[in-house]
Amino acid sequence: MFSLPRPRSIEENEVYLPSDELWIYDMDSGLWTMHLMEGELPTSMSGSCGASINGKLYIFGGFDDKGYSNRLYYVNLRTKTGTYRWKKITNFKGQPPTPRDKLSCWVYKNRLIYFGGYGCRKHNELSDCFDVHDAFWEGQIFWGWHNDVHVFDTTTQTWSQPTIRGGDPPQPRAAHTCAVLGNKGYIFGGRVLFTIIQIFPGKRLCKEPERARKCHEASPIHLSGRKGHLFPNLELELVKEDDDDGDDDDENQLYQESFENRLRSVMWTQFLQQTRMNDLHCLNLDTWTWSGRINISGEKPRDRSWHTLTPIGDDRLFLFGGLSSDNVPLSDGWIHSIATNGWKQLTHLPKSRPRLCLDCIGKNAALLEKQIPRLPSKLLQEVLKKITFWAAMTHRQERKAETERQSQLLST
Repeated sequence: MFSLPRPRSIEENEVYLPSDELWIYDMDSGLWTMHLMEGELPTSMSGSCGASINGKLYIFGGFDDKGYSNRLYYVNLRTKTGTYRWKKITNFKGQPPTPRDKLSCWVYKNRLIYFGGYGCRKHNELSDCFDVHDAFWEGQIFWGWHNDVHVFDTTTQTWSQPTIRGGDPPQPRAAHTCAVLGNKGYIFGGRVLFTIIQIFPGKRLCKEPERARKCHEASPIHLSGRKGHLFPNLELELVKEDDDDGDDDDENQLYQESFENRLRSVMWTQFLQQTRMNDLHCLNLDTWTWSGRINISGEKPRDRSWHTLTPIGDDRLFLFGGLSSDNVPLSDGWIHSIATNGWKQLTHLPKSRPRLCLDCIGKNAALLEKQIPRLPSKLLQEVLKKITFWAAMTHRQERKAETERQSQLLST
């Protein structure tokens, strides 16, 4: 782990959580319980990524006062003694991801599949999967966003990095969210780097601006708008100025040059900004092929980070909350249908908190007959009561309607 607590992809109200406490919510009893942890305790971190598989909770990465981490811990949640003991995984095979936080994880076929995150890399670790945010030139350390994929096989305790066989990956990001439907891993939103370049027509330079020249010489970062380079998400802004020499031919020739040469031959400035996204992507976890940005029909959720994405049924995703581009906490809920490729906002959600409508389930039990048995036992009991109530109510209404119909027949 690098011991340089340098630039971060800052989000609001981040805290370091104590690692000696484990809180467990029992969905059957509806109660929270706190357990003191033992073993090799992780340091207090923010932005760590947790995922549960086969009764074990795995924690990877995070950020503390010493910098970013790429350590991996796990705790067995199915202990029979009531003692929960952390264990740091050190006897792994392969190469783990570089240190980072605010990444996401898909659980698929006994594997933890990690994507993205914000962190740091050494000069010799720079690649197309990394958008540079800032750098410490003397130490040759770079900070920025990732869009690489790493796999940890929990059976063999082996790290690997799959070869992506096609498709356009999402822009490097952090504080996004992910979910698995079938063999597809979905990504939505998150925080990214956004670059604006101002070009001053007619203002030629003998050499590149100093900062860009250093970047170009010190690393494989090129002056282009491609993902994973100095200008990942690019917007050009032409600044109009009077041309004293009146050399229109020279200016025309300037704009006929390639984009990269143009940047090297004109006066320009750059502004790096962070923003949040509302794009949806998916990765085939068998073929390692990216979908590219999924074109959504109709309305869609606004930009956000720190939200949740939960699979419901076999072909739908539930999106809730997050932090908007204006740093406003969100409480809206959306359903994405894979079949229709569209988002639909849930208008029944209260503004303060989400709510499960038992009456709605009771009235539509026939439509939800496959999902209802999957509910936790305590919630299932409440649902069955509502189903019984509405079944009886429907039966009474049908008997009343039949009685009225018979009365009308007799009267005629």
